[in-house]
Amino acid sequence: MVYHLYDKSQYSAQPKEISIKDSAAIADAVRDSLAKVYSAAMVDLDIRLDSSQTNSDFLKDQLDEKLKEIDKLKNEIAIILKNKTVNKDDLGVARKKIIELQQKVDEVSSRNISVEEEKNKLSSKLQQLTTEITGLQQNVSQLADDNKGLTEKINLASFFCCIRNKPECY
Repeated sequence: MVYHLYDKSQYSAQPKEISIKDSAAIADAVRDSLAKVYSAAMVDLDIRLDSSQTNSDFLKDQLDEKLKEIDKLKNEIAIILKNKTVNKDDLGVARKKIIELQQKVDEVSSRNISVEEEKNKLSSKLQQLTTEITGLQQNVSQLADDNKGLTEKINLASFFCCIRNKPECY
């Protein structure tokens, strides 16, 4: 068996150390962390907006091209149907062009639906990021207020510790 003997007076005679965490440093670290998250969110949003703008321009160009093709088919069909001496072959060509026209209209319609869905997704993401940014700003504001209160308490506690432990502070 091993016994450990110690003198209590040795431990009680040691001055008590008060460890005060630097609340300003903690608040600054949290603020910096929130600022980094905010910056990353803004960079991500900028990239997505740029990408969306590029996609939007590309889709607009494609839509313009499809609309020109649709107008061309409509004009060709109108010319065939206005012809007084139309024959069976011409009517067959008109029928094929009408089917092609319907397909192009369906393509444009489905493309429009997918663009609307993408627009809704982007709007939702933008709203989510706006909400997150607002929350981060509120957190930073709350931390600043907490930091101010903690700094006042630390200063007051330091003053009282000084008075209690050192007679020369009187």
